[in-house]
Amino acid sequence: MKLLEMSEAQIFEVAEPILKNAIAGARDKNWDLFSKYMPIEDSSNDELKANVEKQWQEGTYLTAFSRKFDFLGVIRKPERILVVFRLTSTLSKEEYLEKLYLEERDGKIVQAGIWTE
Repeated sequence: MKLLEMSEAQIFEVAEPILKNAIAGARDKNWDLFSKYMPIEDSSNDELKANVEKQWQEGTYLTAFSRKFDFLGVIRKPERILVVFRLTSTLSKEEYLEKLYLEERDGKIVQAGIWTE
């Protein structure tokens, strides 16, 4: 089934392992795990990798997310899906809004972006 035709429950099933890998990759500062579901042109981009690794060094909260998260919902765009989660930290009681962008490229669902607020 095509990404844009999936129900919220189906999208969550697809998004859950992607977010789990991104969180684990960030916690371990492991680019290969963090970028596992990115398009190859992004996961092999040295500039992008350096930028993310710099963020991991400067923003300790990015490497301290709890492995547990709450699914908040899906926002549908014409060419992508935004999946929204609530994250918590292992360092504080602060909560974060995680925005995971998914796209379908060549029949494969990829992580087209991920942002934390």
